[in-house]
Amino acid sequence: MTNCRSRRSTWSGASTKLLRKPKSYELLPWALCHQPFCQELFTMSFPTLRLSIVSQERRLLETEAAQVTLPGSDGEMTVLPKHVALFTQLKPGELRYRTEPNAPDNVLVVSPGFADISPDNTVTVMVDSAVAEREISVEKAQQAIRHAQATMEQTRDQRELLMAEASLKRAMLELNLAEKSQRRRY
Repeated sequence: MTNCRSRRSTWSGASTKLLRKPKSYELLPWALCHQPFCQELFTMSFPTLRLSIVSQERRLLETEAAQVTLPGSDGEMTVLPKHVALFTQLKPGELRYRTEPNAPDNVLVVSPGFADISPDNTVTVMVDSAVAEREISVEKAQQAIRHAQATMEQTRDQRELLMAEASLKRAMLELNLAEKSQRRRY
């Protein structure tokens, strides 16, 4: 044994230090589940956001969400309940939301647009299009990429070129998301 507390003992004997009993406030919540007041703690609901994704023609999605991650123009941003009011521009990318705090992400590929975050826990996303992860197929995305590349090679019109470039970016996003989704399944 050593008297110096900063050095570990090389003695192979059992420790004489007694283990202290944990205080009640140090116990994990699952250890308190047999207590009546604990039942109230675990049945409390968590605050949610009202997520609404709309296009010019129709409402694409309306659901409750625990959190929403948006592809902002300056980078991704995650919105939680009681977020400050904000109106921001979105770039094409992945919009992710969770219906419960520990649930897996639901993913959509969205086109450029805007997001309006209200102090009343409402997130309104205004985009031209949004495609859910489960609706994307690798074959269709690859076909869209080939079509956009062919259009870019053949056209000389600036407007058509910009539209083909936007179509190519969106198809690439869909392909990346579809491939990620397939990897997660296997």
